[in-house]
Amino acid sequence: SRIVKEYSERDNRCKYIYLHNSGVSTARNNGILHATGEFITFFDADDIMLPHKIAAQIEFLMNHPDIPIVLTDYHNFTHNGEYKQTHFMTCPQLSKLINTDPQKDSIVIEPAKARSILAVENFTIADSPLLRREVITQVGKFDEGLKACEDFEFTYRIAAKYQIGILNCVGFKRRVHGNNMSNMSRNTLLMLQNYIKSRSKLLKAEQN
Repeated sequence: SRIVKEYSERDNRCKYIYLHNSGVSTARNNGILHATGEFITFFDADDIMLPHKIAAQIEFLMNHPDIPIVLTDYHNFTHNGEYKQTHFMTCPQLSKLINTDPQKDSIVIEPAKARSILAVENFTIADSPLLRREVITQVGKFDEGLKACEDFEFTYRIAAKYQIGILNCVGFKRRVHGNNMSNMSRNTLLMLQNYIKSRSKLLKAEQN
């Protein structure tokens, strides 16, 4: 927080906003409320963004004006080092699409196909997407009733209406530790409850 405050004092484009124990969905929604730019992305404080991530995502969206969201791959890591595989490598269906033309640095997935893959392999987390602000107006913000799986549910709602862009590159490194919400050994009951809650909500809208 000290570093962010220093930047906000030097550059009025940077804003420091503090919410006390509000939960990730409320925090992100509050960020959306205060954001003024055309594009929006999210990033957790304990992860590491690689220098090219935002530039590559902006370039993709500028070249694909009809696509509102683009995702990048990521590497999990711990204090012992990086995992052997990137996250996309652990998603067989998505990897198959990417590997149909390994020379391409990006692919576009149609809504129905994106949802069919997401239903069985969640290929994204909140740090991954960069999206056009206008898409949030169309699909809504994060569900503040979800304490986990909120990023999956948010991305699925976008995939219900729009094509999804995928960059075949690692855009960030995700730090894995005991406090991760997705750490099943520590948060098993909470994760399962929200997993079921998020999928049950989507079933009401999903016709396929």
